[in-house]
Amino acid sequence: MVKIKAGYEGAKEEMENFKEERKEELEVRREELKEKHDDYKEIKDELRESAEDGDEEAQAELKALKEKERVRTIINKNAEQKRIENRQGTQNLPQDRHPKPVARFCTEEAKVCADGSIVGRVGPECRFEKCPEVEDDDEDVE
Repeated sequence: MVKIKAGYEGAKEEMENFKEERKEELEVRREELKEKHDDYKEIKDELRESAEDGDEEAQAELKALKEKERVRTIINKNAEQKRIENRQGTQNLPQDRHPKPVARFCTEEAKVCADGSIVGRVGPECRFEKCPEVEDDDEDVE
């Protein structure tokens, strides 16, 4: 009993350490993204100023940038909607209604046909392939 409790405590401590490390990693990533966002915002402001001064190149770049932002917004909204639908879809299904795993590989069994050829299992149901039809030579048999 003591070993089990010690193992549990050790696992619990490891999990806490993992959570703390992950939290620190996320904080670092958040700071990096904030810096990138600030840089992006600064570049966009400079482009806007140049575009307002009549710089046609800056106007074109600013227009392309706005289009990219528009597309990114649409993609993010669609992705979020999919996440919500997936979350709701799996939560609302009764346990027995979850999709059943599909057999992807058939066993490597073989069947010897009447003509001596060998067939294996195929298809989603892993049934043996049909054997080639054997021709009867009744004329040769006496």
